Amino acid sequence: MTKYLIYFLILSAFFSTTNAELVKYDSKYEGLKMGVSGVEDVIAKFGEPKAVDRFSTNVRYTYSNFAVSIQNTPGKINSISIFDRNFTDPNGIDVGTNVKTVEKKFNLEINDDYFVDENRGIIYWFREDHISKIVFAYELDL
Repeated sequence: MTKYLIYFLILSAFFSTTNAELVKYDSKYEGLKMGVSGVEDVIAKFGEPKAVDRFSTNVRYTYSNFAVSIQNTPGKINSISIFDRNFTDPNGIDVGTNVKTVEKKFNLEINDDYFVDENRGIIYWFREDHISKIVFAYELDL
């Protein structure tokens, strides 16, 4: 539960910058579209989730290979976390990819547990120098 709270707080930090520009993304995963699809779409396509975690502003529905966070208002997907090692994102990156490969792809050095591709709204989370999950964000404050 603490892991999800930390994850939520970091995503919230992206959404709470005061002088930033709000950028929206139209990413899709398995037929679910950010900012458009709601819980009814998720359950119709994938059935009942393995876990449901409720937070103050959203609800997280967890399945075996991914998790979807849906804002209480307007009730649409605001992030999708992908754990599936068979998934390749629009940048050609997979869960399990080494941090050095990501650094080379984006021509930069990564010194944090995550990296944000601001052009596509994708957040890469690292554990032990490998991507542990890929997160599609609907909105980011840049």
